[in-house]
Amino acid sequence: MENLKNIWKPELYRIQMEAPQPKPIICDHCPDRPVFYGKEYHGVMGHKEAVLLLEDEPNGAFLIRKGNDHNEFYTLTWKFNDRIIHYKLYYDGTHYIKDKRYETIYDLIADGLIICHMELKAHHILEMINLQTSYTESPYMT
Repeated sequence: MENLKNIWKPELYRIQMEAPQPKPIICDHCPDRPVFYGKEYHGVMGHKEAVLLLEDEPNGAFLIRKGNDHNEFYTLTWKFNDRIIHYKLYYDGTHYIKDKRYETIYDLIADGLIICHMELKAHHILEMINLQTSYTESPYMT
């Protein structure tokens, strides 16, 4: 248990800080932009075109698009771990994917990048923590 206390803060914090930063790909001319998205919104765009826009960008680059006029949702296309990934986005006053909600799209992207990075780079630490302790025993329990 003592060795876990040494890992909790410094190692996990270091890995978290290494996560890619959100980098919006800007579209200045988008007449149908919803009021809840900014210049990261690119309008109706297929996934192949989105991939072309992101392929030479760094990890963390992202854009928001609508796959077609008939979709009831928007799509976040981002680059993480040198791969282009697409997620459905929703908005009902707050931005959300599944059950997690965010005030801004930037917060959603930043949190998603940290989560994905932690799952990729810290899975061994997280597994060890889950096997040896519970959240109630962690330094983060309040």
